[in-house]
Amino acid sequence: MGKLDSHKAMVDMIRNILSVSSLRENLSKVLKAIEMDHLPRAITKNNEVSAYMIDKDSYEELVEKSSKFDDLIDRIENARLFKLAEERLANSNPEEYISFEEVVEDSGLTMEELLAAVDDVEIEYED
Repeated sequence: MGKLDSHKAMVDMIRNILSVSSLRENLSKVLKAIEMDHLPRAITKNNEVSAYMIDKDSYEELVEKSSKFDDLIDRIENARLFKLAEERLANSNPEEYISFEEVVEDSGLTMEELLAAVDDVEIEYED
């Protein structure tokens, strides 16, 4: 980036910082500028940035990317847990396995109580 480009970037950045009072006085103009150039505006209060304003399309894009990122994190965590389960299964001794009935018995429930509770549970499936 040359000196001229660097200077222009600095000017653009400064131009996109507004005080709360300036925003109040020029709200319509600021909204129109954001819609036109799609650049965020930093809003300052007491010389500290307290908020950012972005256009609707940029906001919706951020929400969509955030949702995709959350999904990716969930998939990574599920893959990690699956790998951990596979490793534990590969390193386990079948003679040490505990039957489902033993787990229920150790929990202090009866099979009848467990089956009755199943009716109250809703399971959500992911596509």
